[in-house]
Amino acid sequence: MKKNSVAIVALSLMFTGIKSAYAQTNGFFNVLKIMPLDISPAYFYIDTNIPASDSYAPQLQITGYTYAAANKALKITLGWYYYAGNFYWTQYQSDLGYQKPSRIRLGKYTKSGTDYIRIEISNNSVYWASYNITATDISPSYTAAYSGWIYASGEMPTATTSQITTVGQPDNVLVDGKLSVNGTIHTKEVKVDLDGWYDYVLKPAYKLPALPAVEAYINQNHHLLEIPSEAEMVKNGLDLAAMNKLLMKKVEELTLYLIRQNKAINGQQHQIDQLKRKLYRKH
Repeated sequence: MKKNSVAIVALSLMFTGIKSAYAQTNGFFNVLKIMPLDISPAYFYIDTNIPASDSYAPQLQITGYTYAAANKALKITLGWYYYAGNFYWTQYQSDLGYQKPSRIRLGKYTKSGTDYIRIEISNNSVYWASYNITATDISPSYTAAYSGWIYASGEMPTATTSQITTVGQPDNVLVDGKLSVNGTIHTKEVKVDLDGWYDYVLKPAYKLPALPAVEAYINQNHHLLEIPSEAEMVKNGLDLAAMNKLLMKKVEELTLYLIRQNKAINGQQHQIDQLKRKLYRKH
């Protein structure tokens, strides 16, 4: 057998070994299974074998089940980058509709003279919870970093943990694409990105539509100019950004009509007052 063939076979066996050691699910490789925890530990921490080094950019997926929580299933993605002796950035994101831990922290611990990453996660359960940790950063040269992980109950010990960093808890859920909800959405605030606004309506150069033309349009079409008809709304639904912009434009136009009308009324009142004074002088 030629040397090249031997090398190919060896490489193939190496990848086969990796696949057998790390079962893959949706691009994530299984790393650690947290056996069911009782209610007593409010936190648990994991000693990884990922070095505190900028050679690694881990992306971990943590899934689990938290008994008696509002949303029993948990699914988050945790990532960080350690650079120049510090956590350059840390982030975690919860999938839509899943339970979120109340706190996640990262730290650094030392083993055999090498610094590694330690992870602490809150156990928001009422009775018991279980967790599974998978990763995407596994390659032939990184297999040691994702094997031999251990976990323990409680907060990460401050005596042996340095650079403890709280990972920012997301206030929102990111959906990269379309979100369809067949039901009621209950929220305290909605923010919609806009590509512009109708401030130009209030500038002197804007030509306000004449009211007779507006009246004629309404009589013919039975809806306001630029506003979709009932049939269009039923067919296409309501575009919040576009409709709010149009409604604001109509409010601004209505304000201009009122200002114009108020000036006309004031002018008419002034003429009436002048006529009254003339009549009063004659008598």
